[in-house]
Amino acid sequence: MNETLRVVIRNPKTVLFDGNVTALSSSNKQGNFDVLPGHANFITLIKDKPVVLRLEKGEPRSFMFSFAIIHNVNNTATIYTDIELPELTSFQ
Repeated sequence: MNETLRVVIRNPKTVLFDGNVTALSSSNKQGNFDVLPGHANFITLIKDKPVVLRLEKGEPRSFMFSFAIIHNVNNTATIYTDIELPELTSFQ
């Protein structure tokens, strides 16, 4: 089993983040959830909820999206959003 999960955060113009994490956490209408390495295929909508990435090294990073789609397949979680997050560029 993989020890990390690849996470890609993108908007229509560019990739804002592409890196490996040990977990992705957030909440949707059904409640809190975690996406871990090897997680089953999964898709959900996030609205005005934080998404927490637990990076391989360092402190967890929390990002707030007014609206986003999280799509996890084949150990890659892609977060599609329409906002720009310039502070993420330092993590690429």
